[in-house]
Amino acid sequence: ITHSSAFPFDAIKFCLDSASIKVNQVDEIAISYNYEEAIMKLFFLRTLKYLPKSLLYIKDFTKVLNTKFKVINRLRVDIGYNGKISYLDHHDCHAASAYYCSPFNKTAIITLDGRGEWATNRIYAAEDGSLKRFDQMNYPQSMGMVYENVTNYLGFHRNNDEGKVMGLSSHGEPKYYADFKKIIKNKGDWKYSLDLSFFNHHLREKALLPERFIKIFGKAR
Repeated sequence: ITHSSAFPFDAIKFCLDSASIKVNQVDEIAISYNYEEAIMKLFFLRTLKYLPKSLLYIKDFTKVLNTKFKVINRLRVDIGYNGKISYLDHHDCHAASAYYCSPFNKTAIITLDGRGEWATNRIYAAEDGSLKRFDQMNYPQSMGMVYENVTNYLGFHRNNDEGKVMGLSSHGEPKYYADFKKIIKNKGDWKYSLDLSFFNHHLREKALLPERFIKIFGKAR
């Protein structure tokens, strides 16, 4: 189901049925997020860096822990899985899903996301079935968060409708290009720098855009 956040019971059942196996015949289940690393870097370090405004972030710690415990409960209790559960780096999983499903033996990979545990963008060199991290950018420098914030600002649903905004943008004119060029600065090579005074995502999850952004682009739609 599009945009559903429900636990994928039916998808898991389909995979097991397709392989004609039971759940405890699976050696290992991998989760595409390392919760401990996220708590340490994304929440703890970020909170310290942006004190005192970032104190609003403290309650988001519990949300991350609750998500992890819910996943474990679903797997252990609801599905009855007794095997190994691993928590993997989010961007590594993005890169792996692209590389291992491709016809290429040697290639470059770039991942761009709102955020993983700490990284927001990463470049890999892939060859002979192995992935090697080459370079990365870290939170809160995130083009994905720009898209999320602007999507919400335009009246769409964050983490859901970014694709709609991308599609609609091709039908418009670059009226605000000069303004965004000042907010998102090209640092050369493949990197950029956000002027964080136009954003609040580094201070709190799902924060609204600040007054400085509103003064240039108008009230939220």
